[in-house]
Amino acid sequence: MDGSTDDEVTRLLGLGATKTDVGQGPDRSRVVMADPESNEFCVLRTLAPPN
Repeated sequence: MDGSTDDEVTRLLGLGATKTDVGQGPDRSRVVMADPESNEFCVLRTLAPPN
């Protein structure tokens, strides 16, 4: 992951999300998370160059 992805995951954890293991493995460019109501979503690494 890159720094911006790590920052976003940290921000979401602070808002009550949790990391979820769905068998994605360590080599993936996404983090699977769940909101406080257990709705799963992914945080994806951006491919756009930074501004």
